[in-house]
Amino acid sequence: MKLSDDRDLEIDFTNAKDGFVFDQMNSAQPKYHGISQMHRVDLIVDFEDYVLFVEIKDPSHPSAQLKGLEK
Repeated sequence: MKLSDDRDLEIDFTNAKDGFVFDQMNSAQPKYHGISQMHRVDLIVDFEDYVLFVEIKDPSHPSAQLKGLEK
């Protein structure tokens, strides 16, 4: 299963049963959850024995802030 963020990154999660973009901001898209106050990870991937939560950060992004880069 391949998942991609809203940028140019695509990740292949071999052997995943299911997965989706959790940080979905467009209410017309599938899996939109509408909880704007909750911190979200970018991807959630379901495997046979575990669930993987993926947060993607790009320190070279033009709008990256120093506080985030230090973190």
